[in-house]
Amino acid sequence: MSVTTTRVRRLGLVSAASVTAALAFGTAQAHADEPVSRTVELSTATTGKAAGGCSSFEVWGVAVGDDRGNYEVCTYISSKADVQLGDIDDATRQAVESKIRTTAGGETAARDMVAYCPYWLPSGPNRTPQVTYTTKSYQVQVVDHYADGSTNTVYSGSGAYWGPAAVSWTPGCWTR
Repeated sequence: MSVTTTRVRRLGLVSAASVTAALAFGTAQAHADEPVSRTVELSTATTGKAAGGCSSFEVWGVAVGDDRGNYEVCTYISSKADVQLGDIDDATRQAVESKIRTTAGGETAARDMVAYCPYWLPSGPNRTPQVTYTTKSYQVQVVDHYADGSTNTVYSGSGAYWGPAAVSWTPGCWTR
């Protein structure tokens, strides 16, 4: 009977030690599985130019024959950011777009912009706006960092930035 009791005690000690070790390892593993931070890493792929358009176009005018207060008005966005990273959550998408905007153009968010082109009657309105953006494309990686110093690339893909915008008019805007 004492042998059985000793065995039970030994098994109990071994089992308790194994369970304690398993719990300790499991707890450490659970904490290691949760990232302590997430970063967005960008590398420039290409730069170029792209044509855009007005988000809205209006004609503001006064009485026929008057040469003051007549404008063609193009409303456009100051910049655009886009990412192609597959199925990502909105918070991550916004963080990546913000990083692209800040890196490429120093902007934290896009703004609505307005360009005015005066015209004179009876010859106008007769101008066409063209919005042109400088473009930059990026290779994008979203990386999780862990307490033990390891990293994991969670998303990898591409992103693009259009900005700053410039508006030109055809024929050009001029004054008399």
